[in-house]
Amino acid sequence: MAHTAPLHDLAACFGISAVTRDDAGQERPVPEAVLTGLLDRLGVPAGSDREIADSLQQLADEAVIRALPPSVVMRCGTAEGLPVHIREGADVRLEIRTEDEDTMPVESLGAPTDTRTVMVDGEAQLRQARTAVIPADLPTGYHALVLTEDSTTHSCPLIIAPESGASAATGPQERVWGLCADLYALRSHRSWGVGDFGDLSDLVVMAADKGADFIRLGPIHALPIREVSVTAAKARARGTPSPYAPYSRVAIDPIYLRIEDIPETGHLPAAQREAVQSLGRGWGRPNAEAEPIPRATVLADKLAALRILYSLPPTTTRHRLFADFCRQAPESLHRWALMSAAAAHYATHRHPDAWRDKLTHPDSDAAQEFAREHRSEVEFWLWTQFLAVEQLRQVQSAAAQVGMRIGLITDIAAGISVDGADWWAGRTGAQPQPDQDLCLDGIECRSGATDSGDAVETPWNPRRLAADGYAAVRDIVRAAAAGAGAVCIEGLDRLGRQRWAVAGADEGAWAEVDLGAEAIRAVLDLESQRLGVEILPTTSVWEDEELRGRLADGSTPTRTIAVLTPPSHAPVASCLNLGDIAAAQQHAANRAAAQQLMSRARTARQEVLKTAAERGALAPTETMVGTLREPWPVVAGLHTYLGTLNASHLGAAVMDIVGQEALPHIAGAAGEYPNWSVVLQDSSGRAVLLEELEEHPGFAQIANTLNEQIAAGATVDRSTEATGREEEM
Repeated sequence: MAHTAPLHDLAACFGISAVTRDDAGQERPVPEAVLTGLLDRLGVPAGSDREIADSLQQLADEAVIRALPPSVVMRCGTAEGLPVHIREGADVRLEIRTEDEDTMPVESLGAPTDTRTVMVDGEAQLRQARTAVIPADLPTGYHALVLTEDSTTHSCPLIIAPESGASAATGPQERVWGLCADLYALRSHRSWGVGDFGDLSDLVVMAADKGADFIRLGPIHALPIREVSVTAAKARARGTPSPYAPYSRVAIDPIYLRIEDIPETGHLPAAQREAVQSLGRGWGRPNAEAEPIPRATVLADKLAALRILYSLPPTTTRHRLFADFCRQAPESLHRWALMSAAAAHYATHRHPDAWRDKLTHPDSDAAQEFAREHRSEVEFWLWTQFLAVEQLRQVQSAAAQVGMRIGLITDIAAGISVDGADWWAGRTGAQPQPDQDLCLDGIECRSGATDSGDAVETPWNPRRLAADGYAAVRDIVRAAAAGAGAVCIEGLDRLGRQRWAVAGADEGAWAEVDLGAEAIRAVLDLESQRLGVEILPTTSVWEDEELRGRLADGSTPTRTIAVLTPPSHAPVASCLNLGDIAAAQQHAANRAAAQQLMSRARTARQEVLKTAAERGALAPTETMVGTLREPWPVVAGLHTYLGTLNASHLGAAVMDIVGQEALPHIAGAAGEYPNWSVVLQDSSGRAVLLEELEEHPGFAQIANTLNEQIAAGATVDRSTEATGREEEM
């Protein structure tokens, strides 16, 4: 079928590139079958020359009829010519309506550059293409561009971001170090089976005492609401759905709430106080064991306690604060609350997801009726978010009081679950969305993955994202920034450019897609400026040699969080002996030849150890990946190497500090392995509670190492001798 060029043009309309580069940097064409498959998932017919031609024509006609682009994103201080389409002979007015409700006319509308006839409401209409000049002196913010032709009004979002580079780093300009932790694993004697915001506050204090300036949290986004037992087949899967493919990135998982710290607990009558206390009383002994976290049981107990607290009449102050929170919450969070209420209301033991058949999309009559009839249930879920933000802000306040210069750094996951709340919130009709089985390349894509704990992620639809004024980007940043001193995004540079695949497709069947990278970067800069928080990428030292070289050069620290944790999220002790690769192969999660995969991993990881040895952080005998009987000396040495890197933020993982070897997850093995439910534990598999962490010898050793390295200076002399030892600063 000879439709290569038109197909490429059609794919480009959706940001899909016909040419890409593989991991080795080699350029290659994307197979036509991949392009047509991705377009099909976006609801764009492209299976034949006729379909491609029709789709291109439809897009062209829509652009003319729409009058304005889906959205306009500009940098402050730069004027821009904007293409508009108007009906010939119409009385036209173009104006800017700012977010402060001011109106500014756009006077300049150039001469017609093209005229086309299109069908509008069944009638032929002659429309002209013109160029409007948007002035350079607009205030930053989320505005609207409104074009009126006679009695017809068209509008689109107009986003004015700070000048490129104007949103300078808001955090310390010298190097700092901190801890990286998954909150669910950080249990204490007071926890209800899972680490909570009270535990996080205690971690902040003990880390600050050791000299740390931040705590970087793994994603705490909302996961599925499961208060009832699942079917027998699903019950065998002990894993938790991946925090890196959550149900929602605008909601915080209520499982992390510290029940005893909620103000309403102080007003409970005796009987209700006893009921709440009895729910938490049974978790003391399980916390001290290294068994997987029973998330469904923990969540059920916490929600039971929360419902008791929610039933109390609020004080005037609490009522006002909650009402203000609801009024300011984005629509996406209201839709998460609606979905959560429906999920809890309709769930049965046999059909825990029965709500999906009841509420097909948030604008359906059934959804609107449910929202009216169950208003209190919906507000309950919004209340859990009110509490979560409140407790996070208390943690950040504690961080400031103990002298942390940054405090919390919250992480934003790369994608969302293919059937989660964010995906559901974006639905606009009763028919299934065609892009449901789009996913990010490199993620496990298998049947039942979201139930078993595998990460199945769906990307944003670039055209829908633009038409919504990049509200999804804004919402997730604001949610992450609540109670945080900074925000990080793993793969920040890839947020606007991703590799797309179709679930179940052959390995390598992917294409690179521009989701509007420049616009997304502009929105991130605008949010960073408004919220007063820095948005940072995370860099793993295992990724590539060039990256390690960049982190070792220069007089100004690179604005990134440098970590030793590999992209697989494995503890360093396991990574050194290829435990994560062996485990994945054992569970058939990788389709590459086992020997070849293991060999590549060994070579890549050995290069890192070799570099660390050249810099004096390791002895030559400590560089043989896969043969290390005692990983701890190498783990400690790698933290010395981490301290030499010229990165602004150095992150030490709590699981590495205690010598953990147990993997947080094994791709594809959730039916047999407790993915994302592994508690903090030492090298022997014994649970390490938060109270024990403070006195753990590994904590003091790593803290002293990083404090000394930072005190020694921020730059690295690349002319050091073969021993690799740094000169005394």
